[in-house]
Amino acid sequence: MSANDFPLSELANTMMREVFKAIVDSAMEQSEAYAELAASVGVPLDVYQGRAAGFTAAEQQATARQYVIDIICPLLSIAPPSSPAELPSAVAVDDAQRLLLIEHFLGVVASVALTKDPPEERTIDSAIAGASPSWSIGQDLLLQFTTAKMKLDAKRSYEKLRALLSAGMQRVVVTGGQLSTRVSMYASSPSAGANDSTSPGGAASGQGGAGSSLGLRVRLIDDAAALTRSVDLVSSVKIDFKTGTFPPLDLPK
Repeated sequence: MSANDFPLSELANTMMREVFKAIVDSAMEQSEAYAELAASVGVPLDVYQGRAAGFTAAEQQATARQYVIDIICPLLSIAPPSSPAELPSAVAVDDAQRLLLIEHFLGVVASVALTKDPPEERTIDSAIAGASPSWSIGQDLLLQFTTAKMKLDAKRSYEKLRALLSAGMQRVVVTGGQLSTRVSMYASSPSAGANDSTSPGGAASGQGGAGSSLGLRVRLIDDAAALTRSVDLVSSVKIDFKTGTFPPLDLPK
């Protein structure tokens, strides 16, 4: 095996292309994610909330029902119904589950009517009826608080993302790098052979001369195919980078 048998230059070129492609792809992914965030919060708040909770009453009902199945039922360790349409008319909870509900809906206020009086702004603890240890909350009330929570979460996300974009979001900027490739080729003969030539005293002998006092052993290999060949490939990539920021955005109010 010779150096020409191993395409070192082709390997190095391939590695350079792949490393460069990875850097470019990473930069594009950062830019695309930044553009998507900017586009998502470049709309009025009610539009952003509508995308999360639904725009119409029917959409909000469907989204809230799915939220109850996906989030509330596991939270309360309640077996979820097979479909959103099969939610019970009231959800029964014990003391521990009641506290979990209150904690989950902390800060959420919904305009609900608990009596025949006009709707009032209330928190979920006032909507959970009963006494220890048996409590329950009606399906309609639970769905109303669920919609209110999704809108509140959307508002918090909206304000946070807008603040980040207005201040300038962080990004990773590649400033330099180094690509190293090395190939080491080894050839070794069999451990024993009939063509060894040594002097009786263990010193190598040569034709017409005295044996060497260094004790060298000379092995003659007639068959090149008997050689054991191996190749070691060592490659390393070093990339220098720093953190930077995207330009701050002046988002519409």
